[in-house]
Amino acid sequence: MPEKPVKNSAVIREVVFTTPCTYGWLVWLLLAFSIGASLLTTIPLFISDNESSDEEKKSAIHTLIWTTVSILIVYIFILPYKCEVRSDASIGISTLFLTYSFIEAVRAYQADGIFDALVRPRRFKFTTDFHNRVVVLRKHGRWDLDVSPKDSEGFIRAVHDMTERLELGEEVRRESMKESGGELS
Repeated sequence: MPEKPVKNSAVIREVVFTTPCTYGWLVWLLLAFSIGASLLTTIPLFISDNESSDEEKKSAIHTLIWTTVSILIVYIFILPYKCEVRSDASIGISTLFLTYSFIEAVRAYQADGIFDALVRPRRFKFTTDFHNRVVVLRKHGRWDLDVSPKDSEGFIRAVHDMTERLELGEEVRRESMKESGGELS
């Protein structure tokens, strides 16, 4: 499950880079096929010459409604529309109603192809375009993240810049602790 931001955190999670997500033809095809198949199963029942019973018509309407609701739930809560990189090197994935936060990004790189995206376990998959896919690696064995940002080069650069900045800040903190004779935490 994605981690939620820690309240009263010393680090302010400011958004430093944002880009919309891209959608490949396969995603649109799957959405259109789902809606089309649902409609095709219900339309003949209403066009026929009352050969269908009321029970069959009700069943077809229920199928159409539940298919439509299921597609809307996926679109509203799962399919991303925006990717963010934050100042603490966390990644935000925004859907229409939710923003998922993934902490401790270490590195991001461009990945092409569908094979690795489907086979690789332990990843949160927000990939919506297999030709424009970025993999974000995370610390401490946390699940990696697959995303499809529109500006993939800018997204990768922002992740790199934030992780580099945080590593530099950690080195400076350790050096200052050594000079002051304090203990490292």
